[in-house]
Amino acid sequence: MFDRLKLVLLALIAAASLTATSLNGQSLAIRNTTLIDGTGDEPRSNVTVIVEDGRFSTISPLIIDIPENIRTIDGAGKYLIPGLMDVHVHVPGNALLSLDGDILRPENKGLGISTLHSFLYSGITTIYDAGSNADYILALRADERSDKLLSPRIFASGSSVTFPGSWGAGINSTLIDRWPDGKVALDRNFARNPDLQKITYENFGAGANAWVPSFPDDVITSIIQYAKLKGVRTTIHISDEAHARIALAAGVDTFAHPVAVGKISNSFIPLIAKSGVVVASTLAVFDNIVKIVEAPDFLDSELFRAVYTTAQIEDMKSNMGARFASLGWDSWFKTTLSYSMENVKLLHDAGVTIALGTDRAIGPLSHRELELYTE
Repeated sequence: MFDRLKLVLLALIAAASLTATSLNGQSLAIRNTTLIDGTGDEPRSNVTVIVEDGRFSTISPLIIDIPENIRTIDGAGKYLIPGLMDVHVHVPGNALLSLDGDILRPENKGLGISTLHSFLYSGITTIYDAGSNADYILALRADERSDKLLSPRIFASGSSVTFPGSWGAGINSTLIDRWPDGKVALDRNFARNPDLQKITYENFGAGANAWVPSFPDDVITSIIQYAKLKGVRTTIHISDEAHARIALAAGVDTFAHPVAVGKISNSFIPLIAKSGVVVASTLAVFDNIVKIVEAPDFLDSELFRAVYTTAQIEDMKSNMGARFASLGWDSWFKTTLSYSMENVKLLHDAGVTIALGTDRAIGPLSHRELELYTE
């Protein structure tokens, strides 16, 4: 187990994502801590770190005098690390609409903001939202970047791209069924400056998931190559190796998931290693669904209780658990998790870059993602 290393996850000192907004012009000193700086160097013990105006001004292994007007934290017995990134989340709170445009659920921006704060509390200082209502998530991104919102740094796709009737198809997605007709819809997305364009390339038809239509191979290839031509990076949802190979050959930049519906072949591993494609780990999403059904008491841990109300936790335990069980996802995802973990291990050993991603909107799950990755 990762045991969380007694981490001091200080979101307010991640200068890359939160500067004056979090510190409000104040200075901060953390003394006598063990520093893991994220460069790959060995941990350094008994270090004092001083932050001024949102930037590191001192990192010293020596005992130094700290001015009385600087807020000081005793880091003895704890670890100081950079802010973490979750590279696959879906921030909640956007309105749910019917295909006819009727409002089925109103927008709840407060839920989105509290979720963003749950990431900060858990030490996540950068997130990538992999598909949402574009108006909603891009407005949050704009507020964060203009310092109107205390939040992790937000990267976002806005609308995700998928095939009509396929996984994720709905009022908030961009539907493309042929090429070159799809250029018009893609250009509309690209005009909103997505940080990374999410594409869903999925048939399912395994376990508890029914078969759904998906992109013809030539169309998905054209979409990826057109995005590259326009200078837009891409990430793709796949669950099987056949789809992953086609996306890889087309030049996709990242995978939103590892292959999850079977063990990857020995011939696929060097292809992905040579490509330089980054893979989001997304192990916790499967583990979370299983545990909410079978062992929901994990929600009573200190970290979850710190960022969720009792009502929210009880809702996850009862309503969410019942919904997952009714879909048959708990039993199917238990199998899927096993394949995903084996495949992540194979990719890791081959030198593929694996990035922390949970495919959820629950800040504390990042810690579980690290535990599963370590296992």
